[in-house]
Amino acid sequence: MKTYHKIFVGLISISLLCLVSGCATIFSGSPSTLSIKTVPKDVTVTVIGGGNKQVQHTPCSIVLDKKNDYTVILEYEGYRSEEVLIQRSLNGWVFGNILLGGIIGLAVDGVTGNMWNHNLNTINTELVKAKTTGMLPDKVTIEYPFSLLQDNGETVVQYIPVTFYRI
Repeated sequence: MKTYHKIFVGLISISLLCLVSGCATIFSGSPSTLSIKTVPKDVTVTVIGGGNKQVQHTPCSIVLDKKNDYTVILEYEGYRSEEVLIQRSLNGWVFGNILLGGIIGLAVDGVTGNMWNHNLNTINTELVKAKTTGMLPDKVTIEYPFSLLQDNGETVVQYIPVTFYRI
């Protein structure tokens, strides 16, 4: 009788571990979505991150990979451009794996990227009109491409935004 009891408790324990594995994936596993609204409307939105570049116009929603940080650039002719940094931080649900001994859960959350959350999921902003004095702009940002050679021999192009300020 004791043998059946041990088997039953073991099966229940394994089932519970499977249920709690990947706590962050289970509780916040959907992709990160960034919603952007601006005044004026139809502002050009450039999202750079993860080796990719997306361009859309407001209002819009953009799906972000939780494994990457992003730079969002808002531009509209006659207005000052704005730059917003979207950074990732550790998802609190990851600690559920640590507390419950879920190495498998940590691995699942790490592979899926759900161990991360982004610091922003909404941008609502009103752009400021630019001064039309014929002077240089207050800020100029260029995207400097560089190539990374991965372990598998594949070359990936990343873009680093470089900003110059008028002084």
